[in-house]
Amino acid sequence: MKRDDKLDYLDGREVAYIKFVIPSKGYKKYKANIYDSSNKKIKSVMFGDRRYEHYFDRVGGWHELNHNDRKRRAAYRKRHEKILLKDGSPAYKQAYTPAYFSYYLLW
Repeated sequence: MKRDDKLDYLDGREVAYIKFVIPSKGYKKYKANIYDSSNKKIKSVMFGDRRYEHYFDRVGGWHELNHNDRKRRAAYRKRHEKILLKDGSPAYKQAYTPAYFSYYLLW
């Protein structure tokens, strides 16, 4: 199977991002719609909280909440790295989880 620039892999299955959307309801900053081409379904993952600041928004919808404080970023990442999944692995390392998106796109 040849890798394509638009595709990525989740648990051995081909997936492709559709887009990041700012939800109209609730407090979440983003909803990531992920298309799983193996079963032709869209998985939605919501992450971030629009009531709080973040280090730097790499998606681009909430730049007014950037604080760019390196000490706060280091403290957040240190706390975040301790969040574990049921199997004991760090949540931020599991692709396409809310922790993953927050860690790499907002912090």
